Amino acid sequence: MRKFLTSKRHHCALVLFVGAGSLVLMGNQCAPGPTKPPPPPPATTTMGPPIPVARSEVAGTLWDSKLVVAGGFGSSFVASDRFDLFDISTQTWSTGPALPHAYDHASLAALGDRLYLVGGYTGGLTNPTNEVWSLSTGETTWRREPPMGTRRGALATAAAAGNLVAVGGVDQTGDVLNSTEVFTPGTGWSAGPTLSIPREHLGAAGAGDKVYAIAGRNPDGAATSVESLVLGQGEWKSEPALQDARSGIGGATTQSGRICTGGGEVPGNADTVPSIECLDGDAWQRVATMSVPRHGLAVIAEGNRVHFVAGAPAPGFSVSDAHEVLAV
Repeated sequence: MRKFLTSKRHHCALVLFVGAGSLVLMGNQCAPGPTKPPPPPPATTTMGPPIPVARSEVAGTLWDSKLVVAGGFGSSFVASDRFDLFDISTQTWSTGPALPHAYDHASLAALGDRLYLVGGYTGGLTNPTNEVWSLSTGETTWRREPPMGTRRGALATAAAAGNLVAVGGVDQTGDVLNSTEVFTPGTGWSAGPTLSIPREHLGAAGAGDKVYAIAGRNPDGAATSVESLVLGQGEWKSEPALQDARSGIGGATTQSGRICTGGGEVPGNADTVPSIECLDGDAWQRVATMSVPRHGLAVIAEGNRVHFVAGAPAPGFSVSDAHEVLAV
């Protein structure tokens, strides 16, 4: 009589012959098991038209179907009042109305048909402001809006559920902030829930009624942690951590709802962070490597593409006109 002892794990069979009081092992007959498919190759970025003036520590977002990039340091380490727009359909850059001040480390967010310029430094890494300005399509002059309750440089701002949320930053005393503020059009700013940790040089992104605060740094160093706030709820909640610590970044949400960030720096490290990460379900994934890793850059999503514009290719002060695009 022949019997088979099988192993599902290895798809093998031990063939035994039993008879006349004897047991004979004939061998191990194995079929090849299923193999795990190789991981997909990492995505690659393509180079878009460079921004006309190289700079770093810029603010950026998508507005009126255009990439918009504001302020930042030029090659002489002087803050700029420059405002650039990139027309996606014609692949060309143009210059918009000059900013109300020369800014670095400011933030931009679009709400309805208006673009909001929120906070930032107005004295070259000093004099954080609580001023807020806005611009609508076709306007040539920035309009003053209600100010925030706190001066903030190196903050991040995102739009969600018809509101703006200003997150973290550095105040006029140099303290890194864990406070947030919520802007409601027609009403002004109100205090928002406190972050779990202080954050500056962070990224922020809105998705539906939720705002994400992404990484950044504080006196303990650069972070991997991410937290989120559902507008109308009373606290920030922990989200999956990034694979790589980073600060001096932005965040953006694609049309399909993926939250992405990339580049950055870690204080004390000799190089900028090269990876691009996107949140896929319950984990961040490294999806690509930047051709020109930078910090202090604009991270802007349009459709299911993410643009990485300007920034500093070396830790500390440097400038770039690079414009990389990743389809995700």
